[in-house]
Amino acid sequence: MKSNQCFIIFMWVLCSLTEDCMSPLGSKQTCTFKSNRFTEYANCFRYDQSALNILLLNEFQD
Repeated sequence: MKSNQCFIIFMWVLCSLTEDCMSPLGSKQTCTFKSNRFTEYANCFRYDQSALNILLLNEFQD
């Protein structure tokens, strides 16, 4: 388990050092919420959270 954690943190740090990884072209942090903010896509990008979610999915998906 520790090696998985180290790998994820290592890749996350590498991503943070690459501008196009953490902040891809066209991304914006502001959100456009519709009537239900929990079930509808708000067209926003949470930079570090999005990168971490992708790394976790790649590492732990079945």
